Amino acid sequence: LRTIDIQLSISEAGEVFRLLKSNGRIHSSVENWQPEWEKVESKGLLIEYVYLLTQGQMIEERITSQIRTLNDQPDGAAKLEILRLIALSDVMNLKLRTQALTHHIRSTIGFTRDHGKVYQQLEQEYYVKFDQEYVEGLHPVRSKHLTRELIIGVSVLETVLNLFRILDQSFIYDFFIALPDQLAEDSKSDVFKALASEMKT
Repeated sequence: LRTIDIQLSISEAGEVFRLLKSNGRIHSSVENWQPEWEKVESKGLLIEYVYLLTQGQMIEERITSQIRTLNDQPDGAAKLEILRLIALSDVMNLKLRTQALTHHIRSTIGFTRDHGKVYQQLEQEYYVKFDQEYVEGLHPVRSKHLTRELIIGVSVLETVLNLFRILDQSFIYDFFIALPDQLAEDSKSDVFKALASEMKT
């Protein structure tokens, strides 16, 4: 095994643009690839660059816009909490049981209509898959943006505790391995104290 650098280079960026343009996939607002490349150059993310060329906006901009729209929709609060937990679990490489997630939403926020319809809408807009056992399907890049956007103004501690409470026991080890990378240094002590207290009950 060897490490492969997957950073997108400037020459590859130009080639991606040419290939997409030859297939008629470039967004009408995009005239040249260089300005778009400069927006993602520091990170070299292929998925961000392709989305920018084909959709005319960054994934992060799209997600921010989607979240604003969700706030005004029926079951908006439930949808935001569902996405918050799915995105965080995806970033931490964990799986959530559909039944546990449904029970959490019912007992905390509640649904104003059939939860199946809510899940169907989220599947279409966010590429989430709700099957009878697990929730899956978010891309890690989208999940990272979603996690950052959805935890603004919300307690990180509350979100982490909610995720911990609905996790299968088989994912607890992975949860604690991945958790430190998701926390700011000044919040780690409070989060781990709260989790220790939670495990006592």
